Amino acid sequence: MIESEITPIKIRNYQDDDFSSVTTLEEAGIHTSYLSAVFIRQMSACCPDTFLVAVDGTHPVGYSIGVCVQNNPGQAWILRLAVSEKYRGNGIGTALISTMVDRLTDKGAHEIFLTVAPENQSARRLYKRLGFLQEQIYPAYFGPGHDRLILKKMRA
Repeated sequence: MIESEITPIKIRNYQDDDFSSVTTLEEAGIHTSYLSAVFIRQMSACCPDTFLVAVDGTHPVGYSIGVCVQNNPGQAWILRLAVSEKYRGNGIGTALISTMVDRLTDKGAHEIFLTVAPENQSARRLYKRLGFLQEQIYPAYFGPGHDRLILKKMRA
């Protein structure tokens, strides 16, 4: 459990009541309202065991979504990590990613991948601290001007 100024932060599975708050967090990135809502609804149905939410009391302040690769369960991807700007720097991202890695490992994954924008230095430091190593640079991963670094963590 992580202590915040208000109450302890708890990591738990996503619940339908989280929809509005998590969609708002998703929209704070580069995503539109409609696409965010569709993504959150679909991920809550497709990966209920690996859609994690960090809550301050009952209010979601961060989330992470991970999936095992369908035809290769030894591999998994962390698709999202978001923490409310007000709560950043308090260990919530670390707790979400650490819990996610444990959940994906419990499902049989021994290689866990994620992508990060090369210019996102704070996320890169977080992932490096948690044992993710740069696997490759993928130019135009999301189209022209949207390069990504692919990072990987090996688990026994």
